[in-house]
Amino acid sequence: MSSFEISGLTEFERDLLRVIEREYPSEAKKFMRKQANDVKSQAKNDTPEDTGYTKKQWKTSTKGKKRATANFIESKVTNDAELSHLLENGHMIKNQYGEFGFYPGVHMLEKAVDKKESEFDNELSAFVGKALEELRL
Repeated sequence: MSSFEISGLTEFERDLLRVIEREYPSEAKKFMRKQANDVKSQAKNDTPEDTGYTKKQWKTSTKGKKRATANFIESKVTNDAELSHLLENGHMIKNQYGEFGFYPGVHMLEKAVDKKESEFDNELSAFVGKALEELRL
């Protein structure tokens, strides 16, 4: 399973995030929800067209308490289709007579997370800048 974390922050940036978490929790939750929805949209676009059921089963959820810190705001992107893991990772092709080969994985979610990782730093900087303007810090 793919995931990404906020890392490489300076101490100043960590302090800013703590202030934002305390003073700006609903906006932090919206930011996380937007990030998850962007990953879901990209994964949905990367899902092959002939798998209509799998394409429709992409879901996001963002959990966090009203006064939660960013450590307690969590966004997940999942696919509820029963065989989506086979499409993501690949699988053997076989029947009762034997094996016929290997279907390579499409890696829909992995590609979406990789693309989002490249954009995430810029979007986080913009979010922090906007929060600082509104909080006048």
